[in-house]
Amino acid sequence: MSKLSECWDKWIGHSADDWRNFGWRITLLLAVKVLWTWTILDIRFFHTGKDGKWRVLDVRLPYETEQNFWNAFLSIQIYLVAWRFFIWPKLHIVFRPCRRYYLLIGTPGLLFDRGEIHAKFAVMDWQMEKDVYGCNEPQDYSEGSL
Repeated sequence: MSKLSECWDKWIGHSADDWRNFGWRITLLLAVKVLWTWTILDIRFFHTGKDGKWRVLDVRLPYETEQNFWNAFLSIQIYLVAWRFFIWPKLHIVFRPCRRYYLLIGTPGLLFDRGEIHAKFAVMDWQMEKDVYGCNEPQDYSEGSL
């Protein structure tokens, strides 16, 4: 193998996820250790709670971020991520007009769980996420994380 192909395999590689998330090894390398993260605003329109009751509007104010809740018709979440020297805000908007497909908009910033740099504007396929990545969260508008 040449030095170029060795470098390619190390940083780009041939994993099954490379076509979808090109350069993930580089972002993993650049990840930082997240010290804490707090959701400062969490708004969800039209979803069912864990109690099984439908909610037209659900607003949750500051709480320690543990997961994203994206199973509503429209979800808006703003959280702060702190690491060694900085605090950075991150906005996620998820519009899910049907059960299978949803639009994910994520502003540039660090993910609260992995500390990787992330930004996204994409139409996602819930069934593909389940089949390929093993997502086993509720497929309806039930409360759950993605």
